[in-house]
This record gives sequence, C-alpha cells and structure tokens, in this order.
Amino acid sequence: RTCFGTGVALTTLGAMILGINVDERARVDALWYIGFGFLGCAGPGIFMGCLSLGEKHPHIGASITAFAAAMWDSSAVVFLLGNWLYFSLNFSFGLLVFSWLGVCLLFAVPTFFRIPSVSFLRHCRAHSTETPLLEPMAPLPPALEDAEAPSGTPEEAKGEVATLTVNDGEAAPRLCALF
Repeated sequence: RTCFGTGVALTTLGAMILGINVDERARVDALWYIGFGFLGCAGPGIFMGCLSLGEKHPHIGASITAFAAAMWDSSAVVFLLGNWLYFSLNFSFGLLVFSWLGVCLLFAVPTFFRIPSVSFLRHCRAHSTETPLLEPMAPLPPALEDAEAPSGTPEEAKGEVATLTVNDGEAAPRLCALF
C-alpha cells in the first residue's frame, strides 16, 4: 500500500503542477520538468503496488501480473490520446491534465483499499504452501546434464533432422527448424 500510495501521490502532485502551470502569464518552465518528473517516478510505485494484488488473489496472480505489465507497457498511449485531443479537438491542456487526474483517482482510490496490508501479506506468506520464488532450482535430470549439442552452423542444420545424443547412449530425434 505504501508503494502504491506513494505512486498515486506523485501522480497527483505531478498532474496538479502541470495543470496549474498552463497559465501563460505565470508559467515557470522548471515546473514542466518537475511535473513530468513526478509522473515518471510514480509509475514504478503504482506498478509494484498492483503486483501485490497477486498475493491476495493467488488463483489469478498470473492474470494480475499480465494486466499490470500491459498497463505499464501501454501507459504512453495516454500521451498519444492527449496529443490528439489537444491538437485535433482543441481541448485545453489544463482540462486534459485534470480530467486525466480524475480518471486516475477514480481507479486508484478503490485499488488502494484492495491492495493487501503488510500484516496480511506476512500472514499469507507464513501459511503458504507454495514454493518460495528464491528457492534453488532442482538439478537437471542425469540424461540431460551432459547432453551434446548438434554440431555445425544453423544454415547447415536448417530443416534437417538431427539426433541429440545424451549421456546414457540413447538418441533422440530433433528437428532443427531454424529460420
């Protein structure tokens, strides 16, 4: 919650600085850098906060992670949409920024209360039956440990069926379909 709350606070502060700095008579160029800097710093906090929802709902953890990554990757679309609204439909910059802030807060406030608390996360981790993420990997099966890779260049192997010899003497056919 702290991480997410910090991200939302930085988003709010950055958007308010940008929205207030639109008056041409009182414009301060340094505030543009500060406002956009706050917006840039807010992203990781919001992203990491959203990921903790996966611990509260482990049955949909993979979907939450994928959705959070998609939000992160598509966050620049907001600026494309703002560009289109500003230049094509003549929206004022202040209206754009404060509208965007309203939409962000509309989603951020309920999300903040759905993010699990630290005590809840500790409880879940203590009673979890899942394998910890940082546990060492199991060793490879003996048949694959000393496997020999096919020789030759990728061009020579393209489209050919090669055999992969493993240490127990068995041969496994393998299609080398390299592009």
